[in-house]
Amino acid sequence: MKLVKFKKGESVGLRLAGGNDVGIFVAGVLEDSPAAKEGLEEGDQILRVNNVDFANIIREEAVLFLLDLPRGEEVTILAQKKKDVYRRIVESDVGDSFYIRTHFEYEKESPYGLSFNKGE
Repeated sequence: MKLVKFKKGESVGLRLAGGNDVGIFVAGVLEDSPAAKEGLEEGDQILRVNNVDFANIIREEAVLFLLDLPRGEEVTILAQKKKDVYRRIVESDVGDSFYIRTHFEYEKESPYGLSFNKGE
């Protein structure tokens, strides 16, 4: 486990991969960023940021959370080195898992449309 702390600059300096199905991983670290200077590396799994659990969030939510942190705010990241898991995720192109359930019925209007029933 690694616990890194730094003040946010213009950005956190991280590119993310993964999602709620596999976890949030560091896909890249901006050279000379505070995150890089504190030792975050590609393949690290982000477990928590500023007491927010990253275990079951989608990648987009994780990115937006990091973007919304104010410049100059103290950022505390709990991460774990998992380069082997990260490689499998990248190779298999998995990340977020979700489904959509309809709350109404719809009858297709053209032969190329899609009909569905409430609750599907």
